[in-house]
Amino acid sequence: MRTMQSLSITGFDTEEAEEWLQDLQESFGFSLLQNAIEVALIMSESEDGLAKTECYNALIAIELLTALHNHASAYLPEPFAVWVGYNQHLRLPVKIEQRAQQALSQIRQHSELQQYWQEHAQHEQWLTQLNALEQRLVHCIASID
Repeated sequence: MRTMQSLSITGFDTEEAEEWLQDLQESFGFSLLQNAIEVALIMSESEDGLAKTECYNALIAIELLTALHNHASAYLPEPFAVWVGYNQHLRLPVKIEQRAQQALSQIRQHSELQQYWQEHAQHEQWLTQLNALEQRLVHCIASID
């Protein structure tokens, strides 16, 4: 298990991401993406709060969502890009993209990840990456309307 000192900014190079990729490759459709976003929103309202694992799962799901809408990050790892290529035809309902926006906001403002990065030297880099992800997500929503 990773310690807080070894947390990833993007989430793609975590142990959780490796496990998530395996689940993603075995899943059908977009249920895993939708579940990661919904779990993040549910956990953000719980007493336990939004833990790093749920944050990273939701961030990866949101990254994949934007990639499915042709707004992929330049840093999307190849295994995830391959999955996107095989599933490019998938489209989530607008409601899910809006839920992704809400989850991203919760991660940025009220999460274990936010608390960690707020005290970390790379806080601004983390915020910059979240802002870039948010902009790609906004472009996805705009392209649907």
